[in-house]
Amino acid sequence: MKRTAILLLTLAACGGIPMKPDGCPAEFVAVDRGPYEWRVMSARGTVVARREFRKQRDETLDFVATVTRREFEEARGYAFVKEEQLVNGTAMLFSAGDAASYLVAVFVTDAAIITVEAGGPKEAFETDEAAIRAWIAKMKP
Repeated sequence: MKRTAILLLTLAACGGIPMKPDGCPAEFVAVDRGPYEWRVMSARGTVVARREFRKQRDETLDFVATVTRREFEEARGYAFVKEEQLVNGTAMLFSAGDAASYLVAVFVTDAAIITVEAGGPKEAFETDEAAIRAWIAKMKP
């Protein structure tokens, strides 16, 4: 039993077992993180993931939000729905018509650019959206 616990802790520390991030809504479970720091998914199919990038220059929140919006509109084909200011960042909602919704929160610190991306089938996303927004609002970049 003791060996199993040590093995599980070692695997978790090395990224072998996905870990659920602090404050994550109960209806989400950790899944393979891929290129993200962490990634969770609801049974309905909504996925939330966090990435962090080292700042290259003096990128401001406004600059990063504008680039992110262009990426989603021009390269990914999403329609911009709305933007709202967060305590330390900006959240933008995008839509792929009746198929999917995508929320991107962008935070900029002195050293990093952080994105929290949430998306999924439109109906599933709308069910999970309030919990996701409340969770993002509590995050510290």
